Amino acid sequence: MITLTINGKQIPFPSPLSLLDLLKELDINPAHKLIEVRNTIYNHDEFDSVMAQDGDVIEIIQFMGGGQN
Repeated sequence: MITLTINGKQIPFPSPLSLLDLLKELDINPAHKLIEVRNTIYNHDEFDSVMAQDGDVIEIIQFMGGGQN
């Protein structure tokens, strides 16, 4: 069992998992997302190769469109 803090909320998981699997578990589409973990920001190309570790604090960041008119 591991516990991750995701966007400020502690969530337990039965075993370690990749960032991609984490998004799947949370039912989050990885498109247009960045994930910060252990002071490093990862993009969707890296999600499958980075493993979340017990106690990690993770921020899932959504790209937003828009701008000034």
